Amino acid sequence: MIYDLTRPLENGMDYFPGDPIPSFTPIFRDTYRITEIVMGSHTGTHLDAPAHYLNTGTTIEHLSLDTLIGPCFIIKLEDPQIYETHLHPFEREITSSSRLLLHAGENAGLMPCAAQWLASRCICVGIDSLSISYSGYDTEVHTALMQAGVSILEGLHFSIPLHGEYVLIALPLLLSGSDGAPARIIVCDPDHFTTL
Repeated sequence: MIYDLTRPLENGMDYFPGDPIPSFTPIFRDTYRITEIVMGSHTGTHLDAPAHYLNTGTTIEHLSLDTLIGPCFIIKLEDPQIYETHLHPFEREITSSSRLLLHAGENAGLMPCAAQWLASRCICVGIDSLSISYSGYDTEVHTALMQAGVSILEGLHFSIPLHGEYVLIALPLLLSGSDGAPARIIVCDPDHFTTL
């Protein structure tokens, strides 16, 4: 099975407070239609580039896709404040796959201690919240992960609960010089991936 973890880009969608308000306006010409798109680089399901928080951080076009394609482990959590103790029971699976996706709810996020714990175990971490960090800890969490070279995926959409081992394919738009970019993100069962 293939599971699409991407939020639709549409009028009225949720966006991070202070970001540009997304709008998608059809424009009709004589024989065709186009759509005017207004949104920020961190709208919907997206990838954070290190330049988002680090003054000398790289931008989207310099990131390797190697961190965004490969085995991943998905954890379903109930607590919106994610501490490293929530992750300890899955240390073997997290370290083995090196890519972790968290299905924890739209107000959930990592506490700084969890980010530091993951920084030495992962090359990619994603969450269904619009920010990887729990409210009030944005700088500490993003910086801990980005300084360790961890790719950050935010705004995932789990239409059904998922937990366990999958294969991740996350492809951000190639926005030169950008601190982030919307992405199409899917996961699939490991057996299914070998037949693609």
